[in-house]
Amino acid sequence: MLVPAGSLSCESVLYWRALCEFVKSKGDDGEEMLEQLLPEPALFAEYLYGYVKALPVLSANQRSITTRCVQAV
Repeated sequence: MLVPAGSLSCESVLYWRALCEFVKSKGDDGEEMLEQLLPEPALFAEYLYGYVKALPVLSANQRSITTRCVQAV
């Protein structure tokens, strides 16, 4: 399950990270459910590549803000 690239935000990334961590904490049952939630690695890599490729060129200040947002996740 992937968030549409147009809807991707720091908040949605944080939500999915928290959900995956919660599900993983449920042991073996959680691991099985996590496998259903997470996309195949190759598909996820394509998704990320497309998202990054579509990003506008950022100023130094915008890059700094974006970097802090990503590091917080």
